Amino acid sequence: MPHAFSCEDIFIHLYGAATDINVRLDKNSVMIEKTYISLANQRVVSICNRSDVIVHFQWKAFATPEEEEQQKIRFISDLMTEEEEETNRFMKECTEDPTLREQMPLLARTFQNRRHLVEDDTMLLSDDIFIIEPVEGDIWPNSTAEVNVICRPKEAKVYYQTVYCDITGRETRLPLRIKCEGLGPKVILNVDQVEIGNVFINSKQSYELVLINKGDISAAYTRIPARSALGSCFCFNPSEGTLLPGKYQLLEVTFKAAILGNFIVDLFLSVKGSPEPIQVTFKGHVIGPTFHFNVPVLNFGEVSFGFPKTISCCLTNTSLVPMSIKLRVPSDGTGEISQTSFSQASEHKSINLWMNIESGARPKEFTINPSGGNIKSHVGKEIQVSFCPNTVKKYDMPLIVEVENVGLEVLAIPIVARCIVPNVEVVNQQIDLGRCFLKHPYECMIKLQNTNDLPACYGVIPQGLDNQQGILYSSPEPYGIIQACSIVEIPLVVEPQQLGELNIEVYIALFGKSQFPLIVHVYCIGEGPVVHLNSTKIDWGKIKVLTDVPKTICLSNESLIPARVTAKMTLEKSKWRLEPSEMVILPLQHKDLNVVAHLDDTIWSEDKVHLEVENSHTRSIHVQATGIGTTIVPNKPFGPILNLGAIFSSEVCRYSVKLTNCGRRRHQMYWKMIGFPQIFKPSPQEQPSPRDMKYRDSPVKGHYVPTFKVRPLRMDLRPGRSDVLTLEGESNGPMVVDGQLICDAIIGQQSGKQRIMRVNVHCEFIAPVLELSPKHLNFRVEKPKHVKLVPQYTPLTLKNISPLPLTLILKMEGPFGIIESMDRETTIISKTVKLDANEHLELLIQFDPSYKDDLHSRVIEEILTIRYLEHPHVDYVVLRGEVHFPNLHFETSVVDFGCIINDTEVVRYVEMTNCSPLPVKYRWSFRAVDPLEWSR
Repeated sequence: MPHAFSCEDIFIHLYGAATDINVRLDKNSVMIEKTYISLANQRVVSICNRSDVIVHFQWKAFATPEEEEQQKIRFISDLMTEEEEETNRFMKECTEDPTLREQMPLLARTFQNRRHLVEDDTMLLSDDIFIIEPVEGDIWPNSTAEVNVICRPKEAKVYYQTVYCDITGRETRLPLRIKCEGLGPKVILNVDQVEIGNVFINSKQSYELVLINKGDISAAYTRIPARSALGSCFCFNPSEGTLLPGKYQLLEVTFKAAILGNFIVDLFLSVKGSPEPIQVTFKGHVIGPTFHFNVPVLNFGEVSFGFPKTISCCLTNTSLVPMSIKLRVPSDGTGEISQTSFSQASEHKSINLWMNIESGARPKEFTINPSGGNIKSHVGKEIQVSFCPNTVKKYDMPLIVEVENVGLEVLAIPIVARCIVPNVEVVNQQIDLGRCFLKHPYECMIKLQNTNDLPACYGVIPQGLDNQQGILYSSPEPYGIIQACSIVEIPLVVEPQQLGELNIEVYIALFGKSQFPLIVHVYCIGEGPVVHLNSTKIDWGKIKVLTDVPKTICLSNESLIPARVTAKMTLEKSKWRLEPSEMVILPLQHKDLNVVAHLDDTIWSEDKVHLEVENSHTRSIHVQATGIGTTIVPNKPFGPILNLGAIFSSEVCRYSVKLTNCGRRRHQMYWKMIGFPQIFKPSPQEQPSPRDMKYRDSPVKGHYVPTFKVRPLRMDLRPGRSDVLTLEGESNGPMVVDGQLICDAIIGQQSGKQRIMRVNVHCEFIAPVLELSPKHLNFRVEKPKHVKLVPQYTPLTLKNISPLPLTLILKMEGPFGIIESMDRETTIISKTVKLDANEHLELLIQFDPSYKDDLHSRVIEEILTIRYLEHPHVDYVVLRGEVHFPNLHFETSVVDFGCIINDTEVVRYVEMTNCSPLPVKYRWSFRAVDPLEWSR
């Protein structure tokens, strides 16, 4: 709608019409000839362009673009679902291996490319059966284009499909309907039905069929598996293959019957590309095998309970095919295999199981060997039937033969038997063992007699807890077999458990008749052990108190059983003890009993030893002794010789001992010293000064005292009480001290004193003794020319030859010193050293000759002082050092010429002496002196 400058609107009517271009197909439908599968056939379709323009055509599978777009949407939706599933699976893998996260963009890019391919797809026709060539192209104006429609059938059936030609310039697509029929291979069998007739079960039969290919293409065939049980008995050889056109194939059909009766079976072969399978029908009748036993009945007769018996028979196959059989006795038990008498006698099973053998599930009493297997045509097999009865009764039952794939109980043979328990009697029903020691085994024999013609199994019933009655019994051979019409002896071990007359019943069970056992009566008299003593009285005489004094009593066991003896004293607080207090004496052996006397008073004592023998009489032994000595006991060595050893004379010797009254009476003790030397001890008052000439010759005031004294001098010790006795000694110099310490005591209620202790005391007061090697140390240094003075070293050995350790304090003055460390070359002038007895110490003494810096020869002497912490004694070592230089000595130091007349000569002589041990080379020279210096 144009708009003019005059503000007027101008309306123009436009009209147009669109028409389809004039392009069409020469036919709307195409019928392609019948085509064999795997081959191809084609028809030609023309596209006619009656227009004046060039047109472009495309063959499509959909009638409209909307349908194509819906198909793309479905493709993209499926692709998104697949992408989501792949992403989830990939994320799970990344949790296990984090390094895979780097490949995540690659996965996303892959699906993105696939979406682009779907979106950009032109949706041209693409089909496996129908193919159009070319699928797109251009047609010039007023021209015709031919396209080939090709059909390649896959199966033998009729194919229908409509395709569409999309042409530019047309609104709708041109449809083309296509029809084609696929032909399969033509294969037949030479027969449709096979009559087999009668065949034995499990026999193998073979038949031949001919397969013919009457078609123009190859035929691939295969056997279709049969769905019925009888159909699976047929086998084809070959079961599959390929048959060329016009060729024949021989098929071998094998049949092995497994089911009795008439049968009609349809078998099928599948031909690839053919809709219907090839069928052949087999008809026939399957019959079972024939067989028989060589005996009419299996008669076991009379069989003893638990004793197996075996009968043999022969089963013959009279048919033309082998057969698989199974033999069984339906009336047999379903429990475990029946127990034999031999297993009971050898494995020593519990007789309680004999009583329960007929309860519960019936045992399996028949054993068939073999119980099954294959029997070839016209061949017999030996069958052994073993019968081990576990029930007393008559047996009348069949043996059943079952044939595989034929049926149950095809044939049966009777079994007849009778199970009994033989009659067994006890010959010696009473056994008297007389006197027997307790718990000692005695062996006797029980005799059994079998009066029957069959063997029997017996067993001694174990003794129960309620059937001991003072006697224990057992048998080393409790189980056994007694043969027919014979006698057997059963060993029985009896142990009396109580004193006095005893009797008990022993039960013997028969296998199969355990409810009614045989009874044997056993009698005996129980006795305990017999112990003999070599003495019934022991006298120790006089023995030292508080000392163990043992004596031995020999106890002899004169019985066949161990004797358990318990020994104890009559008095509660006895002065005797027994070692051991309990003992076991083996049969016919002896043991010693130690009776230890430990008196705690100096009086006469007595007691009794009671020997209690288990299950026997009690014996007594009288014991007596008289105590001597004292019951005062020190806590450490205190006599009769007390050696206090060595002690420095400057120290006080002190020895304390705790005395305890271990007796039963009170002790009033009095101590005194005898034989100790006297020493002079100055008075503690002030002594006159030694510088006072008035008292220079007056004696020192003081008094003599014994070297040792004891405190307290009196003790009162009640029983169990203690007190400390202290012995002190001192000396004014080295000396050896010997003396006696005597104790008299009033014991208990005695009226007078009694000497109870005498102690010889020995002590040695000493001074420190140090061995010095050497006692003088000399250092000598000669100073040659051009040689530097260096320190000199000399070893010094100190050895403590005193019996006590010493603490040394070494001290000296320079230029001497003790080398502390050679590595650091450090010296000290004082040192404290501790030496044990007989220990030595090596010191290195240094002398420094450069302690002065002049060149004059010199000699220095010092003293190495050795003091002791334990004693005021002092030792000395002389230290001498000599340093020599080349020196000259003049008799005068001034030469005075006095007044000299001019032109005259005066001579003076001066004596010069080499005062050093070194040769001296000298040279004279005059030194100019200032006159002023002379004037001074």
